Amino acid sequence: MPSIFYMLLLQAALHWLQVSEPSLVGEPVRITPTGQMFQQPVWSPDGRWIAVTGPRYHGIFIIKPDGSSFRKITEDAAVGFRMSWSPDGRYLLGRAARWERRRRYNAIKIYDIITGKAIQVSEERTLMPAIPVWAGGNDRVVLVADRGLEMFDVPIPASLKKRTNRAAPTVAHGWTGIQLISPAGKILKTLKPVEGRYLKAELSPDQTQVVFEVIGGRLYVYDLQEDSLHALGAGENPVWAPNGEWIICMVTEDDGHRILGSDIWALRVDGSLRVNLTNTRDKIEMDPTLSPDGSAMAFGEERTRAVYVAKIRWD
Repeated sequence: MPSIFYMLLLQAALHWLQVSEPSLVGEPVRITPTGQMFQQPVWSPDGRWIAVTGPRYHGIFIIKPDGSSFRKITEDAAVGFRMSWSPDGRYLLGRAARWERRRRYNAIKIYDIITGKAIQVSEERTLMPAIPVWAGGNDRVVLVADRGLEMFDVPIPASLKKRTNRAAPTVAHGWTGIQLISPAGKILKTLKPVEGRYLKAELSPDQTQVVFEVIGGRLYVYDLQEDSLHALGAGENPVWAPNGEWIICMVTEDDGHRILGSDIWALRVDGSLRVNLTNTRDKIEMDPTLSPDGSAMAFGEERTRAVYVAKIRWD
């Protein structure tokens, strides 16, 4: 029989595991230049860069996590909205816009951060409500549009083409729901577990779950293996923690016209715990993004239009 001492020690350990929760370490550090406005940071998969965009999502800029080596990649309009890195961290993908006689034309473009070259992947069109996403590597892009699923080959040299885990599906969203797409461009599964317009969807690190946002600021997790749905409550712009146990998101307050407040939260994937990571009254923290190892978080601050980086602890 175990002694009373060891029983108490075990109970204390179990209690500690139950209340263990993530927290920020120290104060967030501003990394973007003063006197300029930036938003919506996106951490590169190799951890070396953070991409940011300007007001109204105009332009793309990159900066190292310590605030050094800041430079502009493109001045294209509206391209920063939901831009994404290629899995190898060399290219940035976006939906660029051009106006002619008050009519907007959209095109899918990728940007080589090494050469600075912009490559147009699709033809221009007036209607492109969906956001393009990478399809398992840096050589293909998919778009869920009104005309159905479209796949585009990226015109880059064969020596630079890289494929990631071919078994991992691409997750895209549109009016019809969430699509799981194979690297070959085949729709493996379409999900629409709740009614509404889907704004963002991300596959978990172990590829077994999908977190998604529905218009109105509601988050859900769909378990692909158990075919089950878990409501996480209020939240926007979700991203997975590398351990797959937590989801980082922003929770905002607004008056119907403008954002009045926002904090960055960590949510247990099973909905059992919600932790306010920033919890400030004088700042409006938005659009979190995590480093690949989960040791740091970047986010934008609405009032100063600056991007900050903070260390994060998960225990």
